[in-house]
Amino acid sequence: MDKLALPGTKIAGADGPLYPEYLPASVLQAGLRDGRFLQGKFQASRHNYLEGNVVIGDADDEQGTRSVLIQGRNNLNRVVHEDSVVVEPLPEDLWSVPSNVVLLDDKKHTEEEEEEENLKGKKSVGQRVPTGRVVGILRRKWRPYCGVLEPSPLKGSFRHTFVPSERRIPKIRIETRQAERLLGRRIVVCIDSWPRDSRYPQGHYVSVLGDIGDRSTENKVLLLEHDIPHGEFPQSVLACLPNMPWTITAEDEAMRKDLRSLCICSVDPPGCTDIDDALHCRPLPNGNLEVGVHIADVSHFVRPSTALDREAANRGTTVYLVDQRIDMVPDLLSSNLCSLRGAEERLAFSVLWEMTLQAEVVSTQFHKTIIRSRAALTYAEAQARIDDPSAKDELSESLRNLNRLAKQL
Repeated sequence: MDKLALPGTKIAGADGPLYPEYLPASVLQAGLRDGRFLQGKFQASRHNYLEGNVVIGDADDEQGTRSVLIQGRNNLNRVVHEDSVVVEPLPEDLWSVPSNVVLLDDKKHTEEEEEEENLKGKKSVGQRVPTGRVVGILRRKWRPYCGVLEPSPLKGSFRHTFVPSERRIPKIRIETRQAERLLGRRIVVCIDSWPRDSRYPQGHYVSVLGDIGDRSTENKVLLLEHDIPHGEFPQSVLACLPNMPWTITAEDEAMRKDLRSLCICSVDPPGCTDIDDALHCRPLPNGNLEVGVHIADVSHFVRPSTALDREAANRGTTVYLVDQRIDMVPDLLSSNLCSLRGAEERLAFSVLWEMTLQAEVVSTQFHKTIIRSRAALTYAEAQARIDDPSAKDELSESLRNLNRLAKQL
């Protein structure tokens, strides 16, 4: 029974290959040299699985980028989202108009063929654009994909269809005898190949992420699908961290402006531990106001070309999920030494503005500084101080002055 093709597949030799053969590498290279072919990165449509675009060129080049429309299963020719491909441009009289039809790959085999014919027959409104067909693959950008297993209509079958979470990725055919255990769960699958006689690429099951709808499972899907590094920091990175207990040195004091006497505070959501900015506002003798914005000096701890620097560059940013935070730098920095916590001395970059009461900037200064925040406030705590007329302390007055200036900007 397993030798039978499930809906959405094709048996080799049944009616011949489904897709055209890719051209030999020598032909592709010759065509690229003489301009008959173009190369670029394929971007699949989120809304129409029978359509996509190949982006030609580089945004940094003088000519910029241009796009070639690819429509229809044969012209797409087994390309997967973000593959680097070679395209043969079609004559202008064969150019197409990008469709405004939403087509999702959720139909049976025969219905899919009808959909493609209907797509060809529909007259989209708009201007025809350069159109082409994929004639070769330069580099596959396949990766592990998250998704779910479709129930098989054939009882006892070990050949199954995997539906990726990312709509721009085609369904994937896999073989597994664990289907009963995998149904209703998010799993990870990799593509192995895409033969000419197979409607979908062939792949293999990798791992289970968890039950569909479970928060932890869905978080894993988000992280994997968006290629967000979320593993533990390696020992080479941890070795770059300062020894504890850490203190500000005499050298730091000599190289920085000392603002520890100023009434500085931070305002963040409840429970925030990575406090990266703080503020102050104080009156000056001439009647103007001094406004300060203080940003944690992460560069003091993250030195160029170190393992810590490379890891932070790879991560790019701290990612916040509903109940999880994936740090760009280790917790010792993000939630401690580079967090402008209340009543603790920290290193910062500071901008100091002298402003009139009408919020006009008189002068600006930039400094490497040492600060000591008076308080790490929540939004509600800061608002309560602003609204309380009996609160005449320095911190509350600072917040009120900041609020008055903000309303004028």
